[in-house]
Amino acid sequence: MSTPSTAQLELARRLLTREVRSPPDPAGAAARMYEGVLAHLSPLIGTAGVHALLARSINLAKAEHPCLNDFHTLSVVPHPDELGSPSERLRDCLQKQQPLETLEPAVIVFANLFALLTAFIGDRLTIQVIAGAWPELSETLPVERNR
Repeated sequence: MSTPSTAQLELARRLLTREVRSPPDPAGAAARMYEGVLAHLSPLIGTAGVHALLARSINLAKAEHPCLNDFHTLSVVPHPDELGSPSERLRDCLQKQQPLETLEPAVIVFANLFALLTAFIGDRLTIQVIAGAWPELSETLPVERNR
């Protein structure tokens, strides 16, 4: 797996910043953003597939952001139904950080998710999924070409 491109990092940062509300809540923004991705991507790869991409994205980001070690995947806990949804677990994990320190781990998680998704379904379909979740941004989404 390649690392996220600069465009994927910038896109993740822009989308998360857009989702942050007043008072600033980057952890809540990450949860809302994941729900948007889930709603538009699950028809293509299924809910379990989207959850698996999130889990892999978080695992990739843990080396750079150890705060994500508190995110538990359903496969490593005895009672997964007690953990809540992946978006709730992501929010809860990120909320343990100071608000100003929360955005960067979330950016890396979503940039990883976009990179994994691009490797899995290609640039064009990835951009279509993102444009479906955030139609007001569709004109400004980057289009990268696979080489």
